Amino acid sequence: MKVLVIGIDGATWDVLDDYLLRNYMPNLYKIKTKGYFGVLRSTDPPITPAAWTSCITGCQPYTHGVLGFKDYSFNNDCLSISSASSCCVPTMWQELSKQGYRIASINVPWTYPCSRANGFIVAGYGVPGIKVPFTYPEHFKTELLQQIPDYDVLAKWEKFNDIGSEKFDANISRVERCFQQRLETARIICSKQEFDIMMVQFQDIDMIQHHMWPCVDRNTRNNYPFVRDRLFHMFEKLDESIGSLLDLAESNGLVVIVVSDHGFGRMLGSIKPNMLLHKWNYLNYKSPIRRMYRRIQRNLCSLSKKRTPMPIELKSPVDWKNTKAMVLYAAMNGHVYLNVKGRNLNGCVMPGREYNEIIKDLKRKFLQVTHPETGDPIFSKVSTPSEFYTIENVNEERLGDLILVPRQGYIVHQSTTRKGNYIDLQPDDSLSGCHYSDGIFIFFGYNIKNDQNKRAHIVDIAPTIYAVMGARIPTYLDGKVLKDVFVENLKIQYETPKKSEFSKKSDRYGLSEKEQKLVAKRLSDLGYLD
Repeated sequence: MKVLVIGIDGATWDVLDDYLLRNYMPNLYKIKTKGYFGVLRSTDPPITPAAWTSCITGCQPYTHGVLGFKDYSFNNDCLSISSASSCCVPTMWQELSKQGYRIASINVPWTYPCSRANGFIVAGYGVPGIKVPFTYPEHFKTELLQQIPDYDVLAKWEKFNDIGSEKFDANISRVERCFQQRLETARIICSKQEFDIMMVQFQDIDMIQHHMWPCVDRNTRNNYPFVRDRLFHMFEKLDESIGSLLDLAESNGLVVIVVSDHGFGRMLGSIKPNMLLHKWNYLNYKSPIRRMYRRIQRNLCSLSKKRTPMPIELKSPVDWKNTKAMVLYAAMNGHVYLNVKGRNLNGCVMPGREYNEIIKDLKRKFLQVTHPETGDPIFSKVSTPSEFYTIENVNEERLGDLILVPRQGYIVHQSTTRKGNYIDLQPDDSLSGCHYSDGIFIFFGYNIKNDQNKRAHIVDIAPTIYAVMGARIPTYLDGKVLKDVFVENLKIQYETPKKSEFSKKSDRYGLSEKEQKLVAKRLSDLGYLD
């Protein structure tokens, strides 16, 4: 059975309502109304690296190990930008390649460095740029750029003051060009080989919704008629690419799956828990003299020919050696790390009694933090990783010691600033959107029921794809086969994976310092990193 997976980053039924689909997206409307569709629950946290990795592995973030944009290491006390090498389990591309299936993966986030595969991989969001080897096979990059010289992973977004300005229109035009590039890439690959499964991901809808949420939200977009109509035209262009992909992949027995990694909604504000930890005397800052010394050390490290990762002590104004707790990174949620003696490189918290007392105290304090205007609690959950994910074997290096889950519409920032308030509220006329948990899914094609308003989880996508293709399902997956999707029952097979030539993810591990800076800049431009 041939499978075509279409990924639309951040897609939500709050935007893709029947009016938009019927009038501007007839191809998507057709497969929705004739297929099996509903709401797809994202990962915790509902963020691009974690969610797309879960989609193509069938595993929860606590299993595959990709939580967000950063990784922390106990060994060297360093934070680094995460990548495909952060994933602890094989992807579908590796497992299906091992079983002899021909695959094509186009623009899927966090697939760089590219793994080996029986087919083609063109890495997506998380790539430092097109100068790196972002394809597998590596030589395919040359052919791709010869045929698509303006190829880019993500459309360039220029800030603008007037939403009706030329810059606004130029931004949308670049997004539309990215839609075309994904289709052109698929055509090139299909001209070289038949595929058993092809996945094409469209990233830029996420960026549009981050910057212009009320202009696309079905409840508010009529307040912005000029922008709404321009964006409707953009969705029309996306649908044209989807229609061409359907024509390209058309065959007897084709199954089409449309998925998003998370949903979207209005952004209400951002929370800076490190300000609270400082107020509660758990986080300390360096003295002016030590800050000056830190700047000198950082400059010397930058000039050094031997580029080694900078530890938190050098990167941050925080006096980490004398800090007991800190949010080291935020991925929608905040991940609080205690600086534990014997575990962390510069630990000062004694394991056992002191550790447990601090966890208990921080749980109580964070749950008592309230919204400055409404008085409502600002965190919906404050839990240890084992409580939050209901698991026993916790990877503290990836998950931290305490997870802060904000109310929907709020995000946690890792910021170590001492200026301002612990919460920055968005004004009523803000255009900003942020990730919500409920995305979309559609199944359409051979042996697929016509049903609606169903619910599934993003980790269920991979095992269901294995079942559709008749492939053996690895036993380590957290997701389950969505059996109710099918008219006739499928024969489901399982296997315990064995090592093969496709087990090796790439010829190198992680991102270089230069690549990390390039990815970090892109993430900062989008507001993901402080």
